[in-house]
Amino acid sequence: MHEFLVAARWTMLTMIYINDTYGRGCRELSERLVGSDICVVGSVAIEPEKYNVTMLEDVVRNKVYNINKKQETSRP
Repeated sequence: MHEFLVAARWTMLTMIYINDTYGRGCRELSERLVGSDICVVGSVAIEPEKYNVTMLEDVVRNKVYNINKKQETSRP
């Protein structure tokens, strides 16, 4: 995944993942991105038993779309 992000020239991303064995690989990716030109601006873990499409849409709408707004309002 790291190689893909570099090749695609991504500079920032938000990770949304299911908090299970597979999804915890996001932590490893996040650690690998430290010191690179790719910034992880947010991370949202979803518990497997709570996952459904509506919940995922809510996470994207209420957390991911608002990341930039929160940063702008917190600046002096």
